[in-house]
Amino acid sequence: MKKNNIIAEKTYHFALRIIKLSQFLKKKNEFLLARQILKSGTSIGANVEESIGGRSEKDFFAKLTIAYKEARETKYWLRLFRDSQIIDEKLAKSFLEDNEEILKIIGKIQTTIRRKNSSFTIENSSFLFSFFQKNVRSKNNQSRTRANAQRRRDYGCRQSVASENRRKSRRGRGDGARTRPERYSRGRRRRAGVRSGNDY
Repeated sequence: MKKNNIIAEKTYHFALRIIKLSQFLKKKNEFLLARQILKSGTSIGANVEESIGGRSEKDFFAKLTIAYKEARETKYWLRLFRDSQIIDEKLAKSFLEDNEEILKIIGKIQTTIRRKNSSFTIENSSFLFSFFQKNVRSKNNQSRTRANAQRRRDYGCRQSVASENRRKSRRGRGDGARTRPERYSRGRRRRAGVRSGNDY
């Protein structure tokens, strides 16, 4: 929280200086450049302030990233003003030093958040991976158990049907079922040497 307050104060005072620079540029009839530097230079502090009031760490990081981008854009315009001699070397150096300090603070905060989130993500991912593996093994074991049980039931059903068929076959023969020669036709019975009462 202390770093957040420091960056908020620095970006606020930097925005005040940018407003004065914009007014100076307007006096030199550089209206377009004045508008560009005013927009990017004051947006840094505005986004930092929004990040402090963010509802979550994700919201805080997103707003801080926008502030960093705006600071990078402001650095570009300041260098352009210096190299085109719109402002003198001493003034440009003062602005660029303040801007560079802001970039370093915001960058450090971003790095801290990234490290925190990456370590949290790695720990969670390893835990979730091991948990997922255990669940997969458990489900595979359950599937194999169910499959084996089904095979045993199917085998038992086939054995029961076969036993029942054998019992029926035995009962049929014991109830006076015809023997094989008696099922032959009359011509076959004659050739086989088996006669019935009708053959005489």
